[in-house]
Amino acid sequence: MALTKKQLIFADEFIITGNARKSAIKAGYSKKTAKEIGCENLTKPNIKKYIDDIINEQNNERVASRQEVLETLTNALRGNINNIFILKAIEHFVKIYFLRDIKDDNKDTIHETDDSDLFKDDINDS
Repeated sequence: MALTKKQLIFADEFIITGNARKSAIKAGYSKKTAKEIGCENLTKPNIKKYIDDIINEQNNERVASRQEVLETLTNALRGNINNIFILKAIEHFVKIYFLRDIKDDNKDTIHETDDSDLFKDDINDS
């Protein structure tokens, strides 16, 4: 079922603001009933699906895919990336997301790192 013009405006505004009442008012619903209409609209399956689809699409555009991450890591390992900031970002990512898991398993082998020192060597070398 297609959305009405008001529902579409409501949904688009809700995606931006996250506020059902303000979105309902912007869509042209009465200020008196905007809170109730806004909440009701969020329970309607077609509106909810539209909002979820748009948010998922936006998230997919912002977050690197598994393939993109693997390709970037592979390029870094092969020496195909010369940008120090990208390399340091990868290093930081690995320390945070991979070494944390290892640290929990082997508490004596991995030591905490101070994230503020991550770029210090590179800045001093400049």
